[in-house]
Amino acid sequence: MANSFKNKLFDISDFDGETVIFTSPTDSVTILQTVQLANATSINATVSIKLYDTSEFTNEEIMRGKVCKDSSKNLSNGVIILEENDYITLTVTGSGATVTGTVSVLETNRAAITGTVGGGGA
Repeated sequence: MANSFKNKLFDISDFDGETVIFTSPTDSVTILQTVQLANATSINATVSIKLYDTSEFTNEEIMRGKVCKDSSKNLSNGVIILEENDYITLTVTGSGATVTGTVSVLETNRAAITGTVGGGGA
């Protein structure tokens, strides 16, 4: 089983609309550990994060919070599991607000679990 810790940086303004900030790879299950946000603007921002479950063709808002001007915030209250191809989006509201941040994840390569990648065998 191949595990890989990763950070994905983003920089999103209210002009960008709903933006994909992370997609779980096609061969991995991902544990979303942290969504750390920073707002260096002079405008308060509201942030909405949605999870798109591609196997069920559904999406739901899973996190929402206000990031006050010149501050930072961690929106995660616990881990979220993303299956293959699931993705999360972020939307910023607040006229002229820009939010930067990182998504911290642990990817577990399922191909390694099922034995379809790598050597081995008898």
